[in-house]
Amino acid sequence: MKNREEALAFGLTFEGAYQDAPFRDQNWQLVRVMPSKRAFLWTYELDGKICLNVKCDPEWRDFWREAYASVIPGYHQNKEHWNTIILDDSIPDADVKKMITESYELVTDSPTKRIYEAVKKIPKGKVATYAEVAAMAGNPKMSRAVGNALHKNPDGDKIPCYRVVNAKGELAGKFAFGGAKVQEERLRADGIEVVDGRVDLKKYGMDHLTPSPRDHVGEIREYLFTLQDREYRDFQSKLFPTVEKDSVIGVRTPELRKYAKQWVKKSSVREFLDDLPHQYFDENQLHTFIISEIKDYETCLRELQHFLPYVDNWATCDQMSPKIFKKHRPELLAEIERWIASDQTYTVRFGIGMLLQHFLEDDFDPRFLEMVSQIQSDEYYIKMMVAWYFATALAKQWDMTVPYIEEQRLEVWTHNKTIQKAVESYRITKEQKAYLRGYKVKA
Repeated sequence: MKNREEALAFGLTFEGAYQDAPFRDQNWQLVRVMPSKRAFLWTYELDGKICLNVKCDPEWRDFWREAYASVIPGYHQNKEHWNTIILDDSIPDADVKKMITESYELVTDSPTKRIYEAVKKIPKGKVATYAEVAAMAGNPKMSRAVGNALHKNPDGDKIPCYRVVNAKGELAGKFAFGGAKVQEERLRADGIEVVDGRVDLKKYGMDHLTPSPRDHVGEIREYLFTLQDREYRDFQSKLFPTVEKDSVIGVRTPELRKYAKQWVKKSSVREFLDDLPHQYFDENQLHTFIISEIKDYETCLRELQHFLPYVDNWATCDQMSPKIFKKHRPELLAEIERWIASDQTYTVRFGIGMLLQHFLEDDFDPRFLEMVSQIQSDEYYIKMMVAWYFATALAKQWDMTVPYIEEQRLEVWTHNKTIQKAVESYRITKEQKAYLRGYKVKA
């Protein structure tokens, strides 16, 4: 993809997409989506280059930035959730399109859309209750919203609303699906018995939603498969060299986060947290998000220490960000020092990540730079995190950090990668970027 016109043309292929120029400056051309009018693709020229701003899942934000020098934190937008793509011929068209597609999917996500997607997953010969559909859509409390969405079903052939019944197995009222008889006829065509306007849920219910109460691990695993997106799975499985392809289910991060919030409050989550190592990558991701939601510091730390030795990929490592840590930085620092001294790749990477996240601003101490610079490892995922740490430190603590570049106190690969990442950052001034380029070392 070489120019703005190609990017806009691709953006307009999505359902409900339209082009807009909302500002006085015609340099900014957006692609929005109806009916929300939210923009998922921003195009503009900056420093002689055509740039695209796209929304990104936090899980892939840093992956794309690390994969391509021309993918940088979102210009003039929330850098946690937006990336900027510089069209300089360095990124394959397929990957540019993937990032635009992901942006569209994130912007168009809504409870109604998730409800319809959940209903599509009810297989022929089975029914689900309103509450079960709500849970499959990520929020067990929105049963009423399920009913409202089904009554407005835009495509009865592709979204089989007739497979949804109430908690007693009773069919819908006469105003739904064209009438109760129509629903009954369609259920019978699926091979489901209807007796006196009711379906036997024990016989035709969604088995994966009513597992043995003792098998909570099985319950979680079965539910994750109901959230599976196979196209996303195929894309996702290519991103993790350290993860077996067959271990990826393909559940999107927003769904995992919602499911984690449901489980973190249940005492039965203990069974899942103790079931290590997990069989699937997505179970590791869910474990990460559950830990991140724990509100008691000691409990959170204990679960984290228990899980860290089983982390086997950068995504699971980097997604682990307990909210409670912000309130316990003094205690956290001692743990970080232990993690950094570990002989396990992702424990070290996690420790550096926590130092980057919590100790580069108000609680910064120059000795932290020395701690990270002393890490010796040939592991790519450790070296990459060290470079990321120093690049961020250059943006936030320039005066204290730049001597590490001037004096070449990092090994050559990490030194050059730090400069590359810093030069890509909009938080570094043009003068600072020019200065850093002068210190690049030939390998």
